[in-house]
Amino acid sequence: FQAPRLGSSSYRGFRETIAGTYMQDDFKVTQRLTLNLGLRWEVMRDPREVNGKMSRLMSPLDSQLMLTDRYFSVGKKDFQPRVGLAWQLNGSGTTVLRAGFGILHDHIMPNAYVGFASNNPPFYLSQTVNGTATNPVKFPDAYTQLSLNAPPRAVYLPAAVKEPVKNSYSLSLQRQVMKDTVVEVAYLGSESHHLETSGELNTPVPILVNGQHAFPATGVVQNLRANQNFASIQSYWFGSNANYNALQVTFKRRSSSGLQYQAFYTYSRSMDEKSLISGGESHLEGVTTLDYLNLRRDYARSSYDARQSFVATATYPFPFRFQQKALGLILGGWTANGITTLRAGAPLTPTVGFNRSRNGDRWSPDRPNLNPGFSSDPTHGVTAGCAGVPAGQTLGTPQLFYDPCAFSLPAPGTYGNLGRNTVTGPGLTNVDVSLEKTFKPREPMSVQFRTEVFNILNNSNFSIPGYALFQGNGDRIGSAGHITALTTQPRLIQFALKILF
Repeated sequence: FQAPRLGSSSYRGFRETIAGTYMQDDFKVTQRLTLNLGLRWEVMRDPREVNGKMSRLMSPLDSQLMLTDRYFSVGKKDFQPRVGLAWQLNGSGTTVLRAGFGILHDHIMPNAYVGFASNNPPFYLSQTVNGTATNPVKFPDAYTQLSLNAPPRAVYLPAAVKEPVKNSYSLSLQRQVMKDTVVEVAYLGSESHHLETSGELNTPVPILVNGQHAFPATGVVQNLRANQNFASIQSYWFGSNANYNALQVTFKRRSSSGLQYQAFYTYSRSMDEKSLISGGESHLEGVTTLDYLNLRRDYARSSYDARQSFVATATYPFPFRFQQKALGLILGGWTANGITTLRAGAPLTPTVGFNRSRNGDRWSPDRPNLNPGFSSDPTHGVTAGCAGVPAGQTLGTPQLFYDPCAFSLPAPGTYGNLGRNTVTGPGLTNVDVSLEKTFKPREPMSVQFRTEVFNILNNSNFSIPGYALFQGNGDRIGSAGHITALTTQPRLIQFALKILF
């Protein structure tokens, strides 16, 4: 249980100014080759707090915070070049090669720092009561369990940071294969650096066990912290990395009858060290990195990685014509639309369920050990059987999506050997259709009627399974691997009428 002290206020008056300029020119090198060259430059003034309510730790080992009006400074050399080309490979113009490259900077806006920059003493004091299985936090009297002598929490951010930067590049080949039909094959890629991440800096002083960081398995966690003047010291910094690579195939056709359809297939891979930076987001990997001394141990599939996706859309205006005006008004002019979406599942991380590592970080759930002989993605076949989980149960179902028996508790004071985002969650299949018509009883009035059917196949698209494996006493949690929610609603039919005049 965590609560602020009476009189604490998180309101702050942050101010920052951004200015930028951009230039671009297109060069027609030949009749078939065009170059696009551009350069953007933006500068952001260092954020300031105008009410005199800002403090910061100059170092994670400092005993007290310093008052300041500037929380951090950023670089001023955000030059962002852009290069593109379009090359007709034949004289008829039916085959075109396109390529592009750009450097993009992401400004550190207030929504990225106001939450943690507002939570430092002396203007905001927050304390925590840590319950245990034998002595849990008692409600509704949890506030009475707060100790006035307990050390406060603090937040640390380096004084100088680099803004996130993304190097984006693409290469595509487009070909008109027949009249009104175009096929395109494209490669899309990017590398991102200096991305925001966070971690608990004030862990107990780690020791090395078999080359891995570990923590004393006994004793009061607070007495073992590196800086005993504070409880938690949560740090935010801009030092993680990500990359994305994708093959995309596109098919588009427009027929003389009015039928239009297109399809997109993407095979991609998104990798990073951290996908989640806010507790309000839905990615289940913890707000902070597991081990801030070793970011690479979290390098894995992004929490939003969908390895394959397919989207197809179609529009068809019915060609019915009627000589009688009344029939034409009612039955003519209808248009049907449809969209089909198929997407592979996003990854998730099974967690221990409590702070088994004893690193004192309540934001980043510990990961378990992967048992020998098991896949790190145990979603196929049947359960092996273990305490509380009978053997022979079919996996990949809502009743039990993955095998909890593949995982076990690590030794107290150690991190588990399971990687991040190893289990692939359920995929998605969805078809939406609509039927619409515009009536024009008289000029300039028009009436649009529309019928929409969402999830017309009434397919059940399941959410992620329960990911916490163990209770604080080491017993398995019965909901581990079970799915209890959907990501899409059941079939829904709605009617709409719009009058324009």
